[in-house]
Amino acid sequence: MKEKNITVITMLLLLSSAILTVPMATCAEQKVFIYLETDKAYYKYGESGTLSITVWNNATGPIEIKNITVTFPWFVLEGRETKTIEDIEDAALSANETSDPFTVSFTVPAEGRKWYGISADVKVNYILGEEPEHESQSIWIIVEQLAAQGTVLTPIYHATIVIIVLLILTLLALILMWWSLRKLTLAPPAAPATE
Repeated sequence: MKEKNITVITMLLLLSSAILTVPMATCAEQKVFIYLETDKAYYKYGESGTLSITVWNNATGPIEIKNITVTFPWFVLEGRETKTIEDIEDAALSANETSDPFTVSFTVPAEGRKWYGISADVKVNYILGEEPEHESQSIWIIVEQLAAQGTVLTPIYHATIVIIVLLILTLLALILMWWSLRKLTLAPPAAPATE
């Protein structure tokens, strides 16, 4: 009976370790890495920018980049804006080689909606050996929000200035009262009454 229990426990431990190591093995097998960078830290509404995409081949063999698709989910009626880079020159990358940066230009919509930033999604389609594969990466494009902050901060600035002026006027009034009280003299004592 003990031997059956030990066998069952051993089988369960082996099965659980196999299940846990599969995700680790698939994570370690990433063959292509994508590095993304925008030309500015943040953008204003209606402003144009450039997204740079660099591809690093971490596979053991060469890859051939077929195309790169960038999706900007701008909040417009047309939906998501997609740009694709095709007919890539020098699309072959040998093992452990990094590509020159690919660039995609974009323009932040000049609409009145208030949003802080959006995530641009980049997908690199490539051939490894004979198999088509892809890798994806995202980057935040930050939109400046000074207009929204100004409507909140302006009344705070005005209230602060009014409070400071009132404190200064109160302090001046107290100083003037103190000076005027110092100048007052006491009346001489009254003479004793005689009968």
